[in-house]
Amino acid sequence: MSALATQTRMDFMHRAKRTQAIGQSHQVDAAFRICEDMHFPHDPAGGKFNSSRRTWGGWGMTACPWLQQLGVQVNAMGFYTESHEPARDDLVAHGVHSYMTKVAGMGATNAIIGTNQPTVLRVTPPPLAWSLTTDEADHLVNSSATAIVLGGSLDALYAESLIGNAAALEKSVFWNASRSANLKLASVGNVHIQISYAEWGNAASSDPQRAKPLADRLFVASGAKTVICTDAQRGAYGVSRLHPEGLFAPAIQLPANLVRKKLGAGDAHHAGMITMQLYCAEATRLEQCLHLGRLLAAHHCTGKPPCGWSALGAFEAQYYHPRLQSVRAA
Repeated sequence: MSALATQTRMDFMHRAKRTQAIGQSHQVDAAFRICEDMHFPHDPAGGKFNSSRRTWGGWGMTACPWLQQLGVQVNAMGFYTESHEPARDDLVAHGVHSYMTKVAGMGATNAIIGTNQPTVLRVTPPPLAWSLTTDEADHLVNSSATAIVLGGSLDALYAESLIGNAAALEKSVFWNASRSANLKLASVGNVHIQISYAEWGNAASSDPQRAKPLADRLFVASGAKTVICTDAQRGAYGVSRLHPEGLFAPAIQLPANLVRKKLGAGDAHHAGMITMQLYCAEATRLEQCLHLGRLLAAHHCTGKPPCGWSALGAFEAQYYHPRLQSVRAA
């Protein structure tokens, strides 16, 4: 068993007891969009198909319940519409504190085509461009949160305002950056980025560690303190100021019959990154981010709801194989 595997399992036991004793031990202010996903199991080319089911989507619907389960209190920011109010209410039921603003209009809608490697089509855009409100700015100044999270696609000026406020308040930023994001904003303050190779990379590449050159390049170009690039079943690569050589974490391989969904796995991974950024000492932070991130992503793919530290430790013991999947220098 690797030293990393031993450290991680000890952490699960410790965190479970700590969370039970004192509840949420960290806070983050998280800005994100809510959307409705209409799922189509097959390519509708040549015919007409009704959606097989509808679910709530967006970074927050996956990441927030995970963070709440793992002892991180989420203060939700941004906006929601009347049609998306049930999704906001669901987050509140998970313990999220809502500072979101209700606005008029129809909420964003996506069409999800396929199940194995789904294609996401933006059908209905958000009803308006969102910028930091006076109430949100006041909340950030008075908040006890130690970090600000940017979850997925956000309006450019909104993202810039959040990062600027975080720098002024000397708070960290954990950014799950979409392809349209201006990563040069990360040069201001203490910004840690996660990106998806599927959005940012070259799909034609067959290199099993193809995430490394992409993350290395964006790490230098952005000025971020950390860049993690997830690459689905291949795993994830991370680079930081303390680990400029980079670390690679192979994905947790589940039996095929246990994989129920893949959409949202990157958001679950980001919740793991945030959690370990908050909990861990700097010396082990990157490897712990990569390890917990892949565990949460794998658990998400089973279709089971987010769980606490004890159940996650049992999941790790069953599906993580240290000799084959240890985090290692890239």
